[in-house]
Amino acid sequence: MVEEKNGSITIEVEQRLDELFGDSDNSSFDHSSHHPEFEDCSEALPFRELKSAVLSIDWEITDDAINRFIKQLNEIKSGYSKNKIIINMIQILNSLAVYLKINKGRAHPNTMKVLKSVFSGLEKVALSKKLSESEKKKTLFVEVEKFKELKQQIIALKADKAKKTEAKPTEETKSKVKETQETHSDSTIHMISEKAYRSALEDIKKFIKVEFDKLRKELNMHSS
Repeated sequence: MVEEKNGSITIEVEQRLDELFGDSDNSSFDHSSHHPEFEDCSEALPFRELKSAVLSIDWEITDDAINRFIKQLNEIKSGYSKNKIIINMIQILNSLAVYLKINKGRAHPNTMKVLKSVFSGLEKVALSKKLSESEKKKTLFVEVEKFKELKQQIIALKADKAKKTEAKPTEETKSKVKETQETHSDSTIHMISEKAYRSALEDIKKFIKVEFDKLRKELNMHSS
């Protein structure tokens, strides 16, 4: 009786924490390790391990957490090799995991949301005894559409970043522009200096000629 009371208090506390700190966008993802519908299912254990790996990645994207997730995916995959719906979902999850591993903090902000949604769909399709084949296909279709939408968002984000990079000159570009301007300025200064020098030289020549003419006239006057 005491154990049941303690258990209910723990569940209530977890629910309150989810309400306070949970992400409303991921309300479809069950963060607890127990699912009433799959409680007595012997096949549920690998999915609990996989959910634990999902929560680890959600907490912090590390190589260890992602490698653990991919390893668990492969173990589940080996048990459902003839189930195309589950295999497709696992492939989506694997693609998302690889993308997260490569990009980590630079990954699109919706990546974890889609990953958790696909996992929830996988868990439901694999373990629910109440789901019909058409409902399972519909679940796959919904998750595939979310994955496709994310891919388009990633492409759009990359294109946007590329535009900003083109619009904003890099330090290297700024340096080259400055160097070109300085070279042009030096060249201009040199041209101006050369012009001034030639002008001054011409003035000196004229001055010498005028003075020489004056001197010659004076000599001629004295001699006469």
